[in-house]
Amino acid sequence: MESHCKNQYTFLITSGGTQEPIDSVRTITNTSTGMLGSLIADSISEIFQNAKIFYVCATTAARPKTKSVVCIEIKSTEDLERTVTELMQKQKIDAVIHSMAVSDYTVASLSSLDLIYKIASNFSSSTSNVESVDIDDFAKKIIDTDTRIDGKKVSSKVKYPVLLLTQTPKVLPIFRKMSKSVIIVGFKLLSNVSKDELLDTAYNLLIKDGLDFVLANDSTKITALGHKAYLVDKNKNAIEFSTKEEIANGIARSLLKKFSTISKSTNSGDISLL
Repeated sequence: MESHCKNQYTFLITSGGTQEPIDSVRTITNTSTGMLGSLIADSISEIFQNAKIFYVCATTAARPKTKSVVCIEIKSTEDLERTVTELMQKQKIDAVIHSMAVSDYTVASLSSLDLIYKIASNFSSSTSNVESVDIDDFAKKIIDTDTRIDGKKVSSKVKYPVLLLTQTPKVLPIFRKMSKSVIIVGFKLLSNVSKDELLDTAYNLLIKDGLDFVLANDSTKITALGHKAYLVDKNKNAIEFSTKEEIANGIARSLLKKFSTISKSTNSGDISLL
């Protein structure tokens, strides 16, 4: 018989891929569909019957079938950071499942090759060798050549446009910083690595950011029909899954078990199971 939790818990799920604006009509994004995040929301809704679920997602992300989920759309990493921070401040979040594929980089400037060439020429004439160039200073001068105007599309007449990217802030550490008690599921995606490297990298992320679980994926093992992944816990135990549906159900049930363990250890109430 299926087990279900009747206690009311609040979940925050992030899903889909962020979009970093180049100008008013162009963006840099990734291939994440948000399908896994939507399935996780549905599995949690099924197992935690009184759950309150905030589904923070990209505008193009798949939506859960569960109607009671509160969907909040975001676009950029900046939007995501602001939204989850506000939610964590206003709501008592019991568990976070951060499945969103967050962009590692955002656009610092859009310039042209001729402007970059002029900057490089000035640097080369003022320095004796390339190694003595201050890279940060060089980057700042490139940023100063940004040709974008707020709210406008950059002209397509620029023959050789040059994008300078800069790193986005890491969103995952925010959750532990804002709550010592929240249960956090992080995600780690690598490409074409051994199982040992994948699990070690996931576990290192878990320790570094104070997570409870990490879902470890290899992009070469994700297809239209299957999705091989491992859910790693603090003891470095790893549960293996073969499909997105298995992953979603496995995460929901691991959270159920975690809540049950916490409830018993604190003696603050029992989780009702049917």
